[in-house]
Amino acid sequence: MDAFSSSDLIAWKKHERIIDTVAIDWARKAMWAPSIIEKDKQYFLFFGANDIHTTESPHWNPERAMRINMEVLV
Repeated sequence: MDAFSSSDLIAWKKHERIIDTVAIDWARKAMWAPSIIEKDKQYFLFFGANDIHTTESPHWNPERAMRINMEVLV
């Protein structure tokens, strides 16, 4: 996932690969809709992700099949 920053909202700087799906064990395929929230001088990154597995998949885990995951990065 890339991020962008700007001090004037006109010129933007790209920050490549601030986080990769390799770092999130439940998000191997895609991450989308990121949102950053500031609270008490800390920043939190929220995002959606998908990693669909079937019973034939080597990563299938029936205990996690119906669980919704949320990652909070500080």
